[in-house]
Amino acid sequence: MLTVLGPIIAIFLMTGAVALSNILGNLFPRISTSYFNIALGIIIALIPALNHIIPAFNFEIFMLTISPLLFFEGQSTTSANIFRNLGAIFSVSGVLVLVTMLVVGGLLQLLPGISLGLGLVLAVISAPTDATALETASAGVQLSSSDEKTLKFEGLFNDATGLVLLEVALLVLQGSKVSIGDSVLTFIRSAGGGIVFGIMAGIAIIVIRQLLIRLQFTLSLPITLVYILSPFAAFLGAEALGFSGILAVVTTGIVGNAEIKHVRLMSPRQSRWGIDLFEVLLELLNGVAFASLGMLATRIIMKNWHELGNSLIWIVLGVVLYLGCLATRYLYIKFTTKKTPHAALVFAVGGVHGAVNFALALSISEYGLANTTFELIVMAEVTFILLSMLVPPIIFKLILPVKPSAQLKRTQSATIKRAMVDDVVAISQVTELPVRVRDSVIQDLNSQTGRLSFAGMISNWRQTATIIHDLSDEEQLQRRSALRAAFQHERDYLQQQAAQLPEQTGIIEELYNEVLLAESVVIDLPVT
Repeated sequence: MLTVLGPIIAIFLMTGAVALSNILGNLFPRISTSYFNIALGIIIALIPALNHIIPAFNFEIFMLTISPLLFFEGQSTTSANIFRNLGAIFSVSGVLVLVTMLVVGGLLQLLPGISLGLGLVLAVISAPTDATALETASAGVQLSSSDEKTLKFEGLFNDATGLVLLEVALLVLQGSKVSIGDSVLTFIRSAGGGIVFGIMAGIAIIVIRQLLIRLQFTLSLPITLVYILSPFAAFLGAEALGFSGILAVVTTGIVGNAEIKHVRLMSPRQSRWGIDLFEVLLELLNGVAFASLGMLATRIIMKNWHELGNSLIWIVLGVVLYLGCLATRYLYIKFTTKKTPHAALVFAVGGVHGAVNFALALSISEYGLANTTFELIVMAEVTFILLSMLVPPIIFKLILPVKPSAQLKRTQSATIKRAMVDDVVAISQVTELPVRVRDSVIQDLNSQTGRLSFAGMISNWRQTATIIHDLSDEEQLQRRSALRAAFQHERDYLQQQAAQLPEQTGIIEELYNEVLLAESVVIDLPVT
């Protein structure tokens, strides 16, 4: 029975860890949630009863699992933006990966006992960056739009380059003959095929979604299923044909960007549901990726603890890898663009690495390398990734503007919301309504602030449930009408606050959105 339920229990365990990490992230807002995900992944690996539940690492399954992350990142990028920046994208996601492999791989060769092939493998695994890990490293600071765009484009497209060059580096490590022409053709076929397949898949998905929308299937289920399955279908289809599944998924997302913007008012309910689903899945899968990183790294360390303790070369390799990549990135962007030294430093430090790099390191176990070589590569990459995630937040806080803390933002939002609710409650108290209707409306309005204790909430819930149950149809219609009028007053209040407090525009817009959602909930409630 437990064997059958194993995958379900594993999913439950990982999603539970992500949920707990989010709670801890809210309790300790100065620490990014991703670090809590990593820590809980480590804890899972250290507890035998939990560790055995999670299956062994599989590269294809892992990449399939994170494919929605790449899809969502692509979907938040416009195709026009891609075309305007094709040259820069090719430079940072293609040429820079090759330059990093050659320069850093050559640098590592200078270390005792490190061959050119081993150096190239280590360097190319370290070259791709992680767009989602960047959000963790830059939490609390303000990146310029140009820097953020460059780093995002790099993280979206350089994984495919890294995969192709990794095969070349492994041939060098194994002493096999390397054909530059064959390698170039392999890259063109993999990358070009992935992009073309992604475009075709994106168009096919758009056609299917449009047919469903125009057939009035607006109850979300078929359209939502198409949306959820899109990245998996694009990845599996491209990989089955020997193309880059990563590029196919990203391209599919980019193609879908224009369609989503075009139809958002054609089916607003579906659009709202899609946005909410997008945010939940993005946070969940991102958390699973970081929890997996912590868990898998801990497994490797525990398995090879005695061998690792005899030599610390893996730490040296990790440090040299990080410093080499940092310097290469800085010099490359400084001399190939017109970026200032400050912008070049931001780009260099912003090349954050994460779960994808670790997955690449683990994937080479299938190439028949000696255990000592494989373990050395994996542990060097663990050191490299940890430095990549720990150093940028420190440097960014020294060289970039700091955003207002999340706690301050929540306090400001709560203050404005309380004033808004108090204002509308005062008006509702003098509105001509039956007493029971007015009491019910005021209780609903006060619930927006969350100021009630648990005891008060239960008491109000019982009273409200009784009142609503006893209301006549006419009184329930009066209650709904009064709530809608109150929400209109709240929106008017927020518009006045936006004019008086322009520096709080972002917070006020979020509150305005909450009021609109509250009104939509009231409209959806049945009268009886």
